[in-house]
Amino acid sequence: MKLWWLRNETVMCQLASGHYFLNTDISPHKIWFTSDGLAEALVQLQQRYRFDGILINQPGRPDSILDRAVSIEDVADGEMITWDSGETTLTPWKMK
Repeated sequence: MKLWWLRNETVMCQLASGHYFLNTDISPHKIWFTSDGLAEALVQLQQRYRFDGILINQPGRPDSILDRAVSIEDVADGEMITWDSGETTLTPWKMK
């Protein structure tokens, strides 16, 4: 019996949410508030970094969550979402 070492190892990494915002072409509000946006960001970065798999580190979102958004505007620091309650959320944009 011949013994040998494996030369390929599984590579995965749990990336920070901010990394998705800064390193994909997907709008931050879509990454944060939609399951499809998050999935697209995960796949883009998995392919870019050639990871062997994807570690999903955020739960899915209800499909209708953005229906409660009154407006989504580009501002200097990112995207400002105004909700039907009057509250606002800032999702950071790409660094310039």
